Amino acid sequence: MTKVQVYGVDAIIEIMTEIVKIGEKVDKALDDGHLSWTEGIGLTISTAGAIPVIVKDGKQFMNEVKELSPEEGDQVLNAIAAELKLKKPYVEAKLKAGMKVVVSTSEFFSVKKEDF
Repeated sequence: MTKVQVYGVDAIIEIMTEIVKIGEKVDKALDDGHLSWTEGIGLTISTAGAIPVIVKDGKQFMNEVKELSPEEGDQVLNAIAAELKLKKPYVEAKLKAGMKVVVSTSEFFSVKKEDF
């Protein structure tokens, strides 16, 4: 039987903070219109913590995010905005876009050639 990961609010805050940080790093790296090898390697290293969750447990993670109460959702947004010193509406917009990436990445890695 597969063990189902239960994240909880603190882990959701940590993972979502990483997702926003990744987005910020990509934005900064692309300021000049291209991504250098050095920037690419730096982004790869910086995403190491979030990638396993996105690939392996993306659906479970998203289900838990969707099940957050309004108060927990505010707690997540406020914590990320405070830690990254960003405005809450900006963080919310980045997270909505980031969650689309999480879902599509999870779906991408769930397609197995053995299934066809």
